Amino acid sequence: MPNAKNRLTLAIALGLTGLTALAAAAAVSSLSNAPASQSAAVGGAPAPQRAAADTRADRFLVLYKEAPLSVYNGEVAGLAAPQRLAGAQNANSDAASIAGGTARIDLRSAQASKYLSYLDGAQRNHERGINAALGRTLKVERRLRHAVNGVVAQMSASEAARVAKLPGVALVEAYHEYPVATDVGPALIGAPELWNAKPGRWRGEGVVVGILDTGINFGSPAFAAIDDTGYRHRNPNGAGHYLGTCAPGGVDEGRCNDKLIGGWDFVCGEPAGACDVPGIREEPGFGDTNGHGSHTASTAAGNAWTANFKGRNIRISGVAPHANIVAYDICYTNIATGQGLCPNVSAVAAIDQAIADGVDVINYSIGGGANPWGEAVSLAFLNAADAGIFIATSAGNSGPGPSTTGHRQPWTSTTAATTHGRGDFASLLQITGPGSVPSDLQAIQLIEGSGGVALSASIPLSTPVRISAGIDSADDGCAGFAPGAFAGAIAVVRRGTCNFSVKANNATAAGAVAVVIANNQVTSATPSVPGTTVPVFLAAQDDSNALRDFAAGNGNVSTGGIGYPPTPIPNTPDVLAAFSSRGPATGLNLIKPDVAAPGVSVLAVLAGTTIGGSENLVGLLSGTSMASPHQAGAAALLRQARPDWTAAEIKSALMMTAKQEVFREDGVTQADPFDTGSGRIQVDQAVNAGLVLNETTARYQAADPAAGGDPAALNLASMEQSACTNACTFKRSFRHAQRPAELWLAQVQGVDGIAFPPVFASVRGSNTPINVIVLSRKYAADGSWHFGQLQLKPLLSRKSPTLHLPIAVSVPAPAPAPDAPKPVAVVTGSAVPAGEAQSAR
Repeated sequence: MPNAKNRLTLAIALGLTGLTALAAAAAVSSLSNAPASQSAAVGGAPAPQRAAADTRADRFLVLYKEAPLSVYNGEVAGLAAPQRLAGAQNANSDAASIAGGTARIDLRSAQASKYLSYLDGAQRNHERGINAALGRTLKVERRLRHAVNGVVAQMSASEAARVAKLPGVALVEAYHEYPVATDVGPALIGAPELWNAKPGRWRGEGVVVGILDTGINFGSPAFAAIDDTGYRHRNPNGAGHYLGTCAPGGVDEGRCNDKLIGGWDFVCGEPAGACDVPGIREEPGFGDTNGHGSHTASTAAGNAWTANFKGRNIRISGVAPHANIVAYDICYTNIATGQGLCPNVSAVAAIDQAIADGVDVINYSIGGGANPWGEAVSLAFLNAADAGIFIATSAGNSGPGPSTTGHRQPWTSTTAATTHGRGDFASLLQITGPGSVPSDLQAIQLIEGSGGVALSASIPLSTPVRISAGIDSADDGCAGFAPGAFAGAIAVVRRGTCNFSVKANNATAAGAVAVVIANNQVTSATPSVPGTTVPVFLAAQDDSNALRDFAAGNGNVSTGGIGYPPTPIPNTPDVLAAFSSRGPATGLNLIKPDVAAPGVSVLAVLAGTTIGGSENLVGLLSGTSMASPHQAGAAALLRQARPDWTAAEIKSALMMTAKQEVFREDGVTQADPFDTGSGRIQVDQAVNAGLVLNETTARYQAADPAAGGDPAALNLASMEQSACTNACTFKRSFRHAQRPAELWLAQVQGVDGIAFPPVFASVRGSNTPINVIVLSRKYAADGSWHFGQLQLKPLLSRKSPTLHLPIAVSVPAPAPAPDAPKPVAVVTGSAVPAGEAQSAR
C-alpha cells in the first residue's frame, strides 16, 4: 500500500445536493494526507447524478488523518490497541484474523477509552488550525470517532475547499442524500431449520441488529418485549438500560423495551437537523413516518406474530425473531414525491454510533456505494466491518440493465431481489352466468384501488355484473350515467379521459355497489380513487375484453361476485425481479451483487409514529430493500450459531452455499453471477459450511484500484477478471470451519481451468491456499463475459454441503493501433498536415 505522501490527491468537487435531491452525489475529497484507514479515491465508479443545493448545503463531513477506534492497532506511542472480544467471536479463528482486526472491539476496555480521549484532543487540535484558516470558530454539529475520525460541521463551499487543503485533513465531503432502495421469505431461505435445530434452536438470541433506515413502528407487536408465544426478550445491556433517545430524558423515552433496546434520531436531531425544513415529513425521535424502516426491521428481526392483512390472518416473522434491535432513523420523506431520502451525514453518524452501541449486524437498504474507496459512508462501513459487524446492503432497483448495481464495496454483502412463491393478494371477480361460463372468467384477478373504500365483505355471486353502454368509448363514465343504470350491480366501466374517481362516483350515483375499471392498455396500475364510496378495482385489458364479449349476447349483463378476503396469488419462487440492479461493477474486478434473497411482495410491518392507530399495520412491499434484511437476519442467525466466524466468513458461507437455480425475470433464462452473485441465500446450508474465507481491512484498503490495487486479489468467495488474456490466476485461502476433518475435491467448472491442489485435507484450525487458473485462449477478444465456478466437494463426512464460488472472466479487445501520421507540408516555417496547408502570408 503506498504511504500517505504518495497517495493520489483528488481535486475537490463541490457539487452539492439538498434535502429534495433524489440521487447521491460523489465525494468531495482531498487525500494528500489520508491514512490507510480513511483513504478515498475513485475506483472506476460511474459518476452519480447531482441535484440543486438547498438549506443543508452548508454541512460537510470533515475526516481527519488519525485512525478511528474501529481500526486502531496501537500506532500511537503509549496508547495500546483496544482489546478484541476473541471469547465471543473468533474463539476458534486463526491468530492472524484477530491480529488483522476482524474481531469485535471491547468498547469498555481502558485502551478504548484512552484512545477515544486521544481522538477528542486530536480533533480539537485540527479545529484550531481550521479556525485560524477560516478566521472564525468552526460550528461542529457532531463528532465521529468509531467508524470514522472526523466531524460534521457547517461551512460554505469556498471554506470547504480551504479546509480540504489543510494538514491532517483526509477528506471533505459535501452533504448529499441517498434514496431508500415476512411471511414466506424466512421459510424459503431455510430459517425455520435453524429455529428448530437440535442442538441449537438458533433464533437470534443475544444478537443485536442495527437498522439504518426511516425509523421504526415502536408500537408494533413485531417489536414487543414479549411475543405472542410468551417468549420474553433479554436486553443485553440489562433490563431498563436503553440506548440513544430512549434513555431517560430522551425524546423517545418509554418507547424502548427488552426487544427494541435503543434508537437514535439523526434527521431531526444532529447532524442533519432537518425537521425545520419545509416539504419534508419527519418528526422528532425514531418513529417511522414512511414505513420503509419498519418493514426492513421486521423482516430482519421482527417477532413472530399473527397479523391481519385485508381480512386474512397471516402468521409472519422476521428471519431472526429473537434478536434485539436498535433503530437508527437516518431518512425523511419528501412530501411532494413520497421518496425516502437519507443524508450522508446522518448515515455516517449512525454507523459511527452503531459501533459504539455494539451491534452485530447492520441492515442498510439505502442507495450509494458506487465509489467504495472514495465516499464517507463506504469508508465508515469498511471500519465497521473491521469492528466485527456484518453489513447487508441492497443492490438497488435500477435493473434490468447491466452495471446498475449499487454497493460495490467488497466489505459489504450486496443483495439482489427474487420471488419467494407468493405474489400479491388479489380480489377475484367470479362470473357465474348466465349459462356456461368460460374458465378464464371464473377467477379474474382485480387490483383494488387506493385511497377509497376497501372491500370488507364478499359481494354475493348472484350480483348482476353490468357492462357500461359506453364501454367502447374513450370517455366512458366521464359525463355520468342514466339514473338506475347500475342499480344493485357491479359496474364495469372503461378506463380513459377522466380520472378513476370521477368514473367510480358516476357509476355509484347510478346505483353500483362496486366498480370495475376495464383497462384500456396492457400496462397495469393501481387506481387512485380518493373520495369514492364503494370498492373500486382495475381489471386487466384481456380480462376486460373477455368479460365484455361474454356479456354482449346477454344484454350486457352477467352475474357474479367478488370474494373476501383477497386470495394470495402463487408465483414461481427464485425468479429475479426485473427491477433488481445488475453487475458487472465496472472497473473493479469484483462480482456484485453478492447474493440474492426474497424481495418481491414481502409482507411486513409498515409505518408507526407517535400518532396511535397504526401499531398493527402491515403491507406488501417489493424491492432490493426487502431482500437485504433477509440477508441481515440470516447473518444474525449465523452470528449466534457460529460465534467464531468473522463478518467476512459469514458472508462467504452465505455465498458458497447459496442456491444457484435462479432464473431471470422471464422465468426461463438461468441467471448469471452478474444477476444474483452466488445465488439465493440458504441459511440452513450456510450454517454447515465446512470452509470459510476471511479478509482483513489492510488488504481491503490495498485493493483500491486508484492506488494501484486490484479487488480480484481479495480473498472473496467469488472471482472476476476483466482482463483475462490467455490465462488468469486467482488465489484463495480457506479456513476449516467445522469440527470433523474433511477431504475436499476442488474442480473448475463452466470455464476452462484447473484448481491446485485438486484434492486437499482440512482439519480444525487449518488454512488451505488454493490457486484457480482460468485458461482463456479459446475466448474471443471482444470483452464478452464467460461464467463458471470453483466447486469444493466434501469426500468424507459430507457434513458440509458442496461449496461453490462463481467465476467471471473476459478477454478485452485489443487496443486500437494509433493512427499513422499524415504527410506534412512545410509552409513558411510552420508545419501542417497535407491537405490543410494554407497560403503563406
